[in-house]
Amino acid sequence: MNTKKIPLLILSCLVLVGCGSAPENLSRESEEVVSSVETKKVSTLTEAEYKDIPMYLGTRLVHLKSYQAVTKGKTTATFLFIPVDQTIDVTTIKGQEYSYMKNESHSAFVNTTHLAYYHGDIIVVKDNGAGEFAQFDKKAYLEKYGVDPFGYTIEGYSLNEAAIKAVTKEESAEHYKFKIEFDTEKATNNIKIQMRQFGGLDDYPSFSYCAATVTIQDDFTPVSIDIESYYKAKKGAETDCHQTYTVTYSAIDQDTPIPDLDTLKTETSF
Repeated sequence: MNTKKIPLLILSCLVLVGCGSAPENLSRESEEVVSSVETKKVSTLTEAEYKDIPMYLGTRLVHLKSYQAVTKGKTTATFLFIPVDQTIDVTTIKGQEYSYMKNESHSAFVNTTHLAYYHGDIIVVKDNGAGEFAQFDKKAYLEKYGVDPFGYTIEGYSLNEAAIKAVTKEESAEHYKFKIEFDTEKATNNIKIQMRQFGGLDDYPSFSYCAATVTIQDDFTPVSIDIESYYKAKKGAETDCHQTYTVTYSAIDQDTPIPDLDTLKTETSF
């Protein structure tokens, strides 16, 4: 076996996870939905209404004034029966004026960082320690990176009706827990853009399974989200990948300092 190929193959499974979407996924979010989220409670939903959990959670995330989300997990890439783990370490801070994401991934072969600051329709980005920040408007950012961490999705998976295969309630000693199984084609358009961009893939990855287990409060405020997916990614050779990670939410509607924001303002026109 040519071991020099392993770093390239592991990079092909790298995903810098995100929590957003392109604007096309906002079609179900309306004034009526927002109003429903403000008045409905999980505890009053009938089983027939569980299918609306993704819509209510996505809407709640968009309309929270501020929060911090910390993601921990890994992607295991397997090639010729040899598994190699790539860590996932993300911090996202939503603020009322400025927001922030630092997305890191590490293995014995590959180390990557995506740093982004958000202010209205302007995003400034630095990838892998580049010397200067690059500036994008929202449309250009989505075209290149695929996901907006503060958009109407669950971790970048689309929430339109066709994208959701099933929603089932699970037992939980505290709060409410639901498993959302996504359609592997209709829910993954934006995630695929992100994965191809950050992994430098030859083509878009192909999913065989993707699901989110969400733990939420009675008003749909997120406590945590567990993601699991299986997919194939190609960069030179095709690799089987299994990804698992947990997003934990805190500081809901509280002010959380954004790292190095003052320094950023002095270095750019942000």
